[in-house]
Amino acid sequence: MTFGREVAKPTLLRLGDTVSFELYELEDWRHIEWLARQRNQAVYTYKTTCRANWLERGLSAADTFGLVLMPLDTPETVGLPYDAAENDH
Repeated sequence: MTFGREVAKPTLLRLGDTVSFELYELEDWRHIEWLARQRNQAVYTYKTTCRANWLERGLSAADTFGLVLMPLDTPETVGLPYDAAENDH
């Protein structure tokens, strides 16, 4: 399938010892929606602010770090670890 531009390879993110997933670029949203249907998964937006990180079901451009595919039975919102040491200067 063609999406108008070359789709970037996802980045494997590891958050702590238990959370890991592939992070896709927001610009590749068409491909990610297609991939979600092929894999029977849901698209989540990785949201981030100065004090919190979370996954939110659906596409959004506000406070977005990237896109993630998750199982269909994942809750609408998923809290993620916050790396305070990285942001507190």
